[in-house]
Amino acid sequence: AYGRKITPHKGGSPYTSSLDSGHWSGRLKALGLAGKNSHEKFVPDGYLGGSIDTRMALLAGLLDTDASAESAGMAEFSTTSKALADAV
Repeated sequence: AYGRKITPHKGGSPYTSSLDSGHWSGRLKALGLAGKNSHEKFVPDGYLGGSIDTRMALLAGLLDTDASAESAGMAEFSTTSKALADAV
């Protein structure tokens, strides 16, 4: 992902990885997202008001991580965060 090394967490789930980069942790801190639990997550205002391409990329990422395909061709997004659900 953007030239960053992805490594499995030690002692964690084999399905959990982290980006080996201070860039991402600093960016998450600046956006107020660092250390948030699932129910506390949100989409920063700057992204909600971004270009169509930015919003489509954001939506694609959210669907990649927290959605499933339904038989009728629809996607179902699941989250414990009301703010994140409202943003989607």
